[in-house]
Amino acid sequence: MPGAVQQIIARVRGAWGVLPYGGQDALLAAAAALALTSYYLISPAPVPAGEVAVAAAGSVLACAPLALRRRVPLTAAALSAGTVTLGSILLDEQSGIWAALAAIGSAAYHSERSRLLLAALAASWMAATLALSFLSVTPYDLVTGVVIGAAPVAFGYALRVKEEQAEQESRLRRAELERARADERAQITREVHDIVGHHLSAIRLQAVGGRRALRTAPDRAEKAFGTIADTSRLALDEIRGLLDLLRGEPGGPGAVPPRMSDLGGLAARLSAGRPRITVVVPPGAERLVPAEVQACVYRVAQESLTNVVRHAGAGEAVVRVEVGGGEVVLTVEDDGAGSEVPAGGGGGLRGMRDRVRLLGGELRAGLRDPRGWRVRAALPLGAGPGAVEGAR
Repeated sequence: MPGAVQQIIARVRGAWGVLPYGGQDALLAAAAALALTSYYLISPAPVPAGEVAVAAAGSVLACAPLALRRRVPLTAAALSAGTVTLGSILLDEQSGIWAALAAIGSAAYHSERSRLLLAALAASWMAATLALSFLSVTPYDLVTGVVIGAAPVAFGYALRVKEEQAEQESRLRRAELERARADERAQITREVHDIVGHHLSAIRLQAVGGRRALRTAPDRAEKAFGTIADTSRLALDEIRGLLDLLRGEPGGPGAVPPRMSDLGGLAARLSAGRPRITVVVPPGAERLVPAEVQACVYRVAQESLTNVVRHAGAGEAVVRVEVGGGEVVLTVEDDGAGSEVPAGGGGGLRGMRDRVRLLGGELRAGLRDPRGWRVRAALPLGAGPGAVEGAR
């Protein structure tokens, strides 16, 4: 039985939702008129037929403006209230007063104009209606009328404020969701760019060197091809780790974040003759630097060295890590033919800046004197999830 009732309610709601607002309001006005008229028809006390007819007419006339309550809310309230006032003066009948109060409350909800003025007018109207309806009106009756007249305005305004707050909260939730999605897309873009771009560059570099050495220096060629195999395996592991993370299944072989101790292997993969890459990391530095910061240092160094190999034509590059003063500083310098980057930098530079910024740090990149390029990233040792929120 409860299931059948729920189905009926669901069907009624569906049918109601299909109706245009004008149709909904017209049905609401008709239902209100029927309810007010039925009160006199089912009243236990005998009511003369003439009074029932007058009450029914007053109810219908007072409820009819409710059909316009959304299109012209103030006009609908004025028409309904005016009908009740005329009934009080001419027929000594106030049967539609509840419909008028409902129209006033609806006007307070839908109208954008001053609700204080509407409350004052509604309170005055209600007090005047009571004065016209009764021969003797006490101050208590007038105060009661003022409260009754102003109450629908307060109720309608409260409903409007509550709905606006709910809409604002909904917009904030949608904005937060969009920001989270944008952050997630940016993170995926950075990871794919760093992993795929770096490893492909390393493989290409080793392949070119191996092909050149294949006839003249087989040992060097074999070493280059071995580096290609290792780099390919590492790339696959990191891609699998990224895919596992996106699926919510961390813990695969590629899920372990890179550390500063991996900088030597990074340099070895990118060293195939030129440029010669030197890595300087102070002993024991890993114990002082959080894992998130170490991963950021590695990725910034990875992108910087990849750019050196691709574009700089450098003969030498130096990767230097310094820890002290509550921060870790990474510097990558080369002696290549550096050039200015467009405003905002390329995709790789933007990705490096985003990584560093999300951990509360700062990245600078530009030409160095007398020649070459320098990337400097400074990250606080206390960086972590809290720093991410603070940086936004």
